Amino acid sequence: MPRVQSLRSALEKHPRVGSRLELHNGKTTFHLESGQIDIHLIKVGRDVLSQSPSNWLHVCEKTMPPQKGGYGLDATPLFEASMLVSDDLSAGCVLIVGFQHVLGDAACYSMFLRTWSEMYEANLHAHLGKLPALTFPTVEFQLPMARRQSRALRRFFSFSAEGISSLKSSVPDGCTTNDLLMAQAACAFAPARLAAMGQTAEQAGAARIVIMADRRGRGLAIDIWGNHVVDLSIEISFQLLASGDGAAVARGESASMFVCLPPASWLVCLCIGQCPWLVATHFFAATTTPMTAIRAAVHYELQKLELDVELYNNHKDKNGSRPKLFIWNSWARLGHNLRSATFGGTPEDLLQVEWLNLQNLDVNTSDSIVAISPSNTSGLTIAVANGTPSAQGEMSALGAVWSEAVRAPALLSLSRQKE
Repeated sequence: MPRVQSLRSALEKHPRVGSRLELHNGKTTFHLESGQIDIHLIKVGRDVLSQSPSNWLHVCEKTMPPQKGGYGLDATPLFEASMLVSDDLSAGCVLIVGFQHVLGDAACYSMFLRTWSEMYEANLHAHLGKLPALTFPTVEFQLPMARRQSRALRRFFSFSAEGISSLKSSVPDGCTTNDLLMAQAACAFAPARLAAMGQTAEQAGAARIVIMADRRGRGLAIDIWGNHVVDLSIEISFQLLASGDGAAVARGESASMFVCLPPASWLVCLCIGQCPWLVATHFFAATTTPMTAIRAAVHYELQKLELDVELYNNHKDKNGSRPKLFIWNSWARLGHNLRSATFGGTPEDLLQVEWLNLQNLDVNTSDSIVAISPSNTSGLTIAVANGTPSAQGEMSALGAVWSEAVRAPALLSLSRQKE
C-alpha cells in the first residue's frame, strides 16, 4: 500500500518517530528502529465517519490495545496511526495519527505529517493498479459509549477563513491577530474573575497570562527537531482589562521594549555585545511593573528569551507566583505544514482537519486554557476549558465578546458547550 510504504520512507527521514524509549546506563535514550510501525485499520459504520471528531477519538480509545508505559518493545509505540474506514468507500476515511510528546512538540508533528504526505504522493503514482484488495478485521463498535467526563466547562469556537481575514483588518497597527484574540479573551475574563476574587481592578493590580511560545525562528533554526516550546509569563493591568477595549489591550501606548531600560543598559547593549549575560542582567532588572499592552509584553519576553534561556527561566520562576488569568496555547503557526499534508488530494478534498487534542482539553479547578489550532481551510478552531469558580460568567462573556467583535458572515460558530 502506498500509505505503508510512504510511512516507511518518512520514518527514514525522521527516524526518531519510529523509536522506542530504552534505559541505557540509567539514562533514558531513544532506540531507533526498535519495532514495527503499522497503520491500524478500524472498520466502522458509515455514520461514524461523518460524526464529531470526539467520536473518532472515542473509537480509537475503545478499539486500540491498552496503553503501556515503560521501556522497550513491550511499551506502547511512541507513534501510532489508525484509519477509520467503512464498507462504503464513497464515505471516505479518517486518518488519525498519534504522536507522543517525548518525540517532539506540535511543530515536529506537523513537519512529519508533511513529509509523510509528500512521500505518499510520490509512491501513489508509482503503485496505482498494483494495489491488492483490502480486508479489514471486524471491530464491534457502537455509539454511544461512556466517555471520560471533563472537570472543566468547555466551549469551542470555529472561525472561517473569511472571518479570519475580516478580523485581521481590525487588528491594530504593530499587532497580530493572535494579540487581538488574546486581548479580547482577557477583557472578557477579567470582570467575572475580579468578582470571584472580591477585589476591584485597582486592588487586584495585574492579571498574569501564560503564553506557550515556540522558540523556532527566535534564536533556533526553524526546522530543528525536539521539544522547543517555552512558557512566557506576561502581566497586564486589570484596570486596562476592565475597560473592555480589546484593541487598546493589544496595542497599548506606542512603546519599545527598551523604554524601561536605563541609559547604562543601552551602553552595555551597544559596546559589550560579547557579554550577553551582562546585557540580560540589566535587561531583566528593568521591568518592575505590568506592561501596558500584550504586544509590548510578548515582544519584551521573547527578547529576554533569545538573550539567555537559563537566566530567563530563573527570572520566570521567581515571578510566576501570581494566579493565572488563563494559559494561551496557539498552534496557528503550524498551519502551512498541516495544509500541505493532503495525502494526494487538494486542500479542498480534505473535508476536515482536526487537532484531536482539543477534544480532550481539560484543566484542574484553578486554571483555564485557550488552545488554538489551524484548519485546512485557513481558518481557526479555538477550544476553551475553564475550571475556575468563575467559569460560567467568564465563558458567557467570552462568547458575547467574540460574537460582538466579529461581524462577517459565517465568521464564527459556537458549539458544544459542556458542563
